[in-house]
Amino acid sequence: MKRLRLPGLLSVATAVIVCSASTASAQTVPPGADERPTVEAGPFAFRPRLVVHSVGVDSNVFHDAENPKSDFTFGLQPDLEVTTKPGPVKIVWTLASDFLWYQTYTSERMANRSTGVNVDLTLKRFRPYFSASVADTSARPTPEIDARAHRVPRTYAAGATLMLGTRMNVGFKVADGRERYEEHQQFRGEDLAKVLNHDSSSLEASFGVALSPLTTFSVIVGRDDVTFEQEPLRNSTSLRISPTLTFNPAGIINGSAFFGYKRFDGADPSMPAYNGLAMNGAVSVLLGQRFRVESRFTRDVQYSYEEALPYYVLTGGRGTLATQLTGLLDFRLTAGLDRMSYRAYGGGASPGTDRQRLYGGGVGFRIGDRKRIVIQAEFLERNSSREHFREFEKHRIFGTLTWGA
Repeated sequence: MKRLRLPGLLSVATAVIVCSASTASAQTVPPGADERPTVEAGPFAFRPRLVVHSVGVDSNVFHDAENPKSDFTFGLQPDLEVTTKPGPVKIVWTLASDFLWYQTYTSERMANRSTGVNVDLTLKRFRPYFSASVADTSARPTPEIDARAHRVPRTYAAGATLMLGTRMNVGFKVADGRERYEEHQQFRGEDLAKVLNHDSSSLEASFGVALSPLTTFSVIVGRDDVTFEQEPLRNSTSLRISPTLTFNPAGIINGSAFFGYKRFDGADPSMPAYNGLAMNGAVSVLLGQRFRVESRFTRDVQYSYEEALPYYVLTGGRGTLATQLTGLLDFRLTAGLDRMSYRAYGGGASPGTDRQRLYGGGVGFRIGDRKRIVIQAEFLERNSSREHFREFEKHRIFGTLTWGA
């Protein structure tokens, strides 16, 4: 499998910015909610972060059902955010890398990279924007694919928001995307490029109203079209209606979430339709001075890597309870569940369901204004009503050092 190398320029640039942030204390802005240091140089603001992660033992590297392999792992994740504001325009450029090293099983080593740009024009009432991102990654793409499949996803989006008075707004967005897997990559006998390479486009219209200075309610109506270059039987069109709540980070509730409706129709009559609940969100809530509850949840249609099966409905969630034991010490418990309900062509009986469970806990130590160490244990298992070889169990005990968050 092809392994990626981070360009020398990105490595050097990130290292220079990280080192500069460590020494240029006179230019560093005190941390706020996001505790990255900020280094200002002329019209540019640089905000670096470095995470040393996955330092520990993975008990089941390949997610095998019968003969699990254990290995020592080590990860490094530098990223950099560059911001400039010429007049009413705000430009944010992000660079990120993620290196993961395995001591014995070198096939699992990977070096991922991504970059993105956001451009916002803030006028009195009319606020257009543009964004683009591209990644070059071998991270596991979905809960059902255990291979580190090399692929290149790209997205482009443009839109605008029109303010209607001080509380209401209307908006629109157009977006295009594509995802390409490396040729001849196999997982359980399936050619991933043939089955999963696709292009997508979407159109959105929205109406929003500020319910309070910290809470916004909006309704987003969108249409999504997905086309597969080698598997046209999978082509689809979706309609979604998404009532959405967005919470300002300054409040006790932070994040956004929607619970809505999705209609998924295939271009071919044999593609099974989906009509029902769609949801997605990431919300955290402060409970008093010491407790925080964090949640992530989703329900959506996800294309399967199996050529004979079009898709599964993924319903999942993860919750974390964190408590501050002292000023420098915190403790957290995490639990999660993903349910993959598969659909068959031609309206046949359901092929079955996979369930993936995660639970664990950890302790965090703050060792400075912007440095934090976390030691945690994580247990993951997958059960399947389809085939035994899809099942596995694994545990990890690992540490993470974060600088800049």
